[in-house]
Amino acid sequence: MSSHIERSSSRDCDTNEGQETSSLEQLRLKRLAHLNQQETQDSPSSREPSENEEIVRLKKMLEKIVVFDICDEKHKSPQMILEAISPLMKILINVRDHPREAKYRKLRYNNSIVHKYIIGTAAEKVMRIVGWTTIVENHERYLSFNHGEDTKEWSLLCMAIERLEKIQEKEAQREGAGGDAKVAEQKRLEKVLQDLREDEKERHARFRYE
Repeated sequence: MSSHIERSSSRDCDTNEGQETSSLEQLRLKRLAHLNQQETQDSPSSREPSENEEIVRLKKMLEKIVVFDICDEKHKSPQMILEAISPLMKILINVRDHPREAKYRKLRYNNSIVHKYIIGTAAEKVMRIVGWTTIVENHERYLSFNHGEDTKEWSLLCMAIERLEKIQEKEAQREGAGGDAKVAEQKRLEKVLQDLREDEKERHARFRYE
């Protein structure tokens, strides 16, 4: 009889231990699943980027376009770069300096300046990054900037202006330096020609006396 009770008690203990183990395992698995879920939510690939992260990303894109597309000094002269950025700067500065003027925020595609210097160029890429979009009104396409002064697009527009102003200053200096070099080279050639003419005169004089 006592032996039967002992075996029964042993089975009950084993059962209780098994239930406790099962409960602990379930808690562990739940905790693990919760941690995995947090990691997934916190991972950059699965969550929406913050506004600051988006600004940083767009700023990097802007810089890449500026360096590789606009300021290709290896293949473009200072004059070419200045001609490319001047219309873009005028468009962006007009928006910044006249934030309440709607006429500066909407540009027709077939405008001669827009068509020649913006559409299909690196300048258009810059405008897209800072928030310009295409709209259609009365069957006509426009580039439109519809963002307020408290938006990330406005911040990017101001950043683009500052970056382009630095480029403008640098290329103007480079163009001036190139001009100075041309003037110096021209003077050097004139000096060489003058020396040749004087040498020729001396030789003629010696020949006459001989």
